[in-house]
Amino acid sequence: MESDQGLQPEGGAPREEPAPAGQPEVQLAGPVRSQLAAVVQADRVEISRGAALLVVSDEAAIDLGGSVVAVARNLTVERGGSQWLLANQANLRQSGAGILISRQVDAPDARVGVALSGSVNGNLQVGVLLAGRVEGNVQTLVDGAAAARFGAAFGAVLGIALLLRRLLASR
Repeated sequence: MESDQGLQPEGGAPREEPAPAGQPEVQLAGPVRSQLAAVVQADRVEISRGAALLVVSDEAAIDLGGSVVAVARNLTVERGGSQWLLANQANLRQSGAGILISRQVDAPDARVGVALSGSVNGNLQVGVLLAGRVEGNVQTLVDGAAAARFGAAFGAVLGIALLLRRLLASR
């Protein structure tokens, strides 16, 4: 584990009192204080009011915080965000992500740029969605059918333009 601010683990049992106001907390089977952690890797990671560049974990929870990349088997993000989320099971509540790749997504209230998933459930606003099953109120700018139509139209226009160029060049 590396840190930009010098992580200071407090070994033993987790503390009962909350972190002082304005102090982010990253928990790795017990509290670890830091404003920004470079790499956080553990079986269970909890980030509260803090950030990490890279999170790798079986169980990860981010609350009022963020990460550039989060990779986890089970990932929960509440009132936070990430550029890249890669998970088997992703739960997003009042959160956002640039790119989300997950087998199953439960998003009661989330915004995502690009989502690739086997199953999506919840109230999700997404730019581009490729999913096997969608349940709930999911709003997309581009879904799989729209992407296929766009690709076909773009291919037809490009084909006609190349044909016209070839015809005009042969004269």
